[in-house]
Amino acid sequence: MGTEIFERGLCIRTGTTYVLWSDLLHVLLSLIILVEYFLSNRPQLPSINEIKTNVSSLLGIQYLAPEEDDEGGDEHLRVDFFSLKTFYYILFLATSIFALVFYGYLFCFHMLHIVPRNQMLMRVLKSVTQNGVSLMLVALLGLIIIWIYSVAGFAFVRYAFDGSNGLYCETMFQCFISSIRFGLQEGFHNYVAVPDEHQSFRHYSLRMLYDLSFFIIFVTILMNIIFGIIVDTFSELRDLKWQTEEDMNSKCFICSRSSYDFEHYGKGFDFHVKQEHNMWAYLFYFIHLDDTRQNDYTALDLYVFRLLEKENYDFFPVNRALVLDDEGDEVEVKLDKLQTAINKILSKQEEMELMEIKKAQKERRDEFRAKNSKMRVSFAPPPLAEDNQSQASSGSTSQSRGGTPSSQNRPTSSTLTATAANKVPSNKK
Repeated sequence: MGTEIFERGLCIRTGTTYVLWSDLLHVLLSLIILVEYFLSNRPQLPSINEIKTNVSSLLGIQYLAPEEDDEGGDEHLRVDFFSLKTFYYILFLATSIFALVFYGYLFCFHMLHIVPRNQMLMRVLKSVTQNGVSLMLVALLGLIIIWIYSVAGFAFVRYAFDGSNGLYCETMFQCFISSIRFGLQEGFHNYVAVPDEHQSFRHYSLRMLYDLSFFIIFVTILMNIIFGIIVDTFSELRDLKWQTEEDMNSKCFICSRSSYDFEHYGKGFDFHVKQEHNMWAYLFYFIHLDDTRQNDYTALDLYVFRLLEKENYDFFPVNRALVLDDEGDEVEVKLDKLQTAINKILSKQEEMELMEIKKAQKERRDEFRAKNSKMRVSFAPPPLAEDNQSQASSGSTSQSRGGTPSSQNRPTSSTLTATAANKVPSNKK
């Protein structure tokens, strides 16, 4: 078969193997992908201070590295040479080269290159790798539990492991491997049978405790914990993606104001993000500052350039826009109207309370007068008959003379009291 392909010119011969031209093309494309990665990301080797810091941390020695000036200002965009991403692309080319020797079997590895090209698959992979430490600790706990059960199986139920069915348990290591293989699937109860010479209720009770405890602890609880960590991480990444898309569609990238504000106080959100706060206009302005000499800067250009050197972005109009300047005036007008309405309500409430107080005071005053009049009636002395006759005779004499009554003929206090007592019943009626 290889000779026929070689004769047709579809492959070249290297020793005893035949290499297709498509395989060489595959290697060339893998090399192009690796070069593209290095040119676009420019992975950097760790500095001497970083190496000293890492070595000191491994040895448990505290090392204070001197501060380094970041002239490029792109520390957050840096890609380390010794990173998983760089290792992946190097391995991508290496497997393509080794596939020429191992009959092309390693070419299947390159099908995984669809993962970094798809965001959905990246989130699925990140849901496993983001909480990798937690998953590793839970997996270590699972291996410890399996080791405990393998020790118990080697000590007590080694006779039930049949090597002809793949259940090897002649040594502790064999019991551990068999427990991992068959225990992770469904538990021991489906694979480790009970021999005929151990058919007793006591033996079945111990086997039930052994199999059921392993199924509950490992298969049910521990495996669900691992699945729960993965599912929760994936849901968090999905919510984060949804929140990011929501912010991109409903908030301005420059001023961070929501679309609701511009729909009510401007020409619309689309007009604002395309004309007033266009993020690409800001990017082009930064490129203009980078391409222009500092001697040609204006005062504004120099101010922005110095802020960018310090990674200070205070010149961005956060929560501010020219179209929203009238928003504050309208809000103040609404607040004034609301304050006026509140003052009117409070004044009316005060008037009503004042009227209630006056009404209560008037009722108390009338009640007090009534009680005072009753007390005067009860304590008034009775009038004398002789005094009344003398007063009547003196009054008639003074009237007949046509003169004013003298001070001697004025009514006494007893007479006034009697008169007031006679008027009280008439007022009540």
